[in-house]
Amino acid sequence: MKKEPSNAINDIQTIIPVEDVPSSTRPMQIFYTITSAVRGYFWPTSERPGTPANLPKEILLSGAICSWVCVALSLTAMVTMQIAFSQVDRTNHLGLSLDGFYALGDWAYLTYDLVHIYVVAVFAFWLARSLCWEAWLGGAALIVATLGDFGSLGVNIFLQTPALSALAHGESVGTPHPEAGYDLICSTLDFAQASFAMVGSFFLAGAALRGRGMARVVGWFLIAGFTISIFQIAEVGLHTSWTNIVDDWITPLGAVAGHSVMAVCLWGLFRKKDVSSHARSTIGASKAAAHVGS
Repeated sequence: MKKEPSNAINDIQTIIPVEDVPSSTRPMQIFYTITSAVRGYFWPTSERPGTPANLPKEILLSGAICSWVCVALSLTAMVTMQIAFSQVDRTNHLGLSLDGFYALGDWAYLTYDLVHIYVVAVFAFWLARSLCWEAWLGGAALIVATLGDFGSLGVNIFLQTPALSALAHGESVGTPHPEAGYDLICSTLDFAQASFAMVGSFFLAGAALRGRGMARVVGWFLIAGFTISIFQIAEVGLHTSWTNIVDDWITPLGAVAGHSVMAVCLWGLFRKKDVSSHARSTIGASKAAAHVGS
């Protein structure tokens, strides 16, 4: 009988107990235990069966199309925001509230969030068909993170911008600096968005890396998104040059790259023959051969 390769749990169980190791080498032993667990999570040594592409073809196709729509919306928002910042200083909230390109960028990001929720749900549900609990947790956390970003953009579009626009036209809004309170609300929502995105990217990446083909490529890009989320948490409420780079370039370009590979993955699944149907036909042929042999 062929012996199955050991996984990370078995590797950890075979490690020498910490109490039997000299005190001088205990830190290295603990480090090896942690790295073995991480390595076994993202790079399992045992072969797992591929996830059956048994979602309806229409859902896979719509997920691929919506992923490309997210790419277009992210690029549109990035370009329009840069045009707006070239005309009005980014610290001039009053001037930005009257700029058409800034409003177009906000609406592009808002629409992106709505479409992004659907794409993440499709991809996570496809991974979860193999009863992978990381896909459920990661997908749910990413959807909550997107809702947090949607709320922050909603406050900016529907509350802060109209208040500043009214102030610019000489109308009373109750306070000479209405953006202060709205910035506090947006910062809180941004922190929640980045925190849930970090958790969701980690677990969904773990689920994707256990798959095969383009699913593993998507997993690597999700790991990159996990790193970006750490920077997003660190820059909440800050307005410096490096935070501007994270907001204006790294985050949208990461979204473009991630949705591009996710669109290719979903398109490949759409064109692929149903694995579950192939498995049923193989089992039926095996039973027929066994019946003839008997």
